[in-house]
Amino acid sequence: MAADNTTIQTTKAARDRLRQLAAERGVTMGELVEELAGGTLTEAELEERAQRARADLEATLGVTVTAEDQAAGRALWKRVAAHPGAGHRGAAA
Repeated sequence: MAADNTTIQTTKAARDRLRQLAAERGVTMGELVEELAGGTLTEAELEERAQRARADLEATLGVTVTAEDQAAGRALWKRVAAHPGAGHRGAAA
């Protein structure tokens, strides 16, 4: 084991799912976990991205996004996420 590797404890079900996902992608489980971790933004990164988007909207279009606009957007995304099949790649339509 390389010096920079570590162990993550999880359930057997999660381990088996990670193994299946890794096999389907042709990567190791470690590579899959790195891919998932690297492709998921932290809360701070999400906020930074949102701030840049708001600044761009104001600078280019003269649109100011209010706190109410942001709340409405979050509510919309919650409804979208709650829809059956949302967030599941390859799910039957």
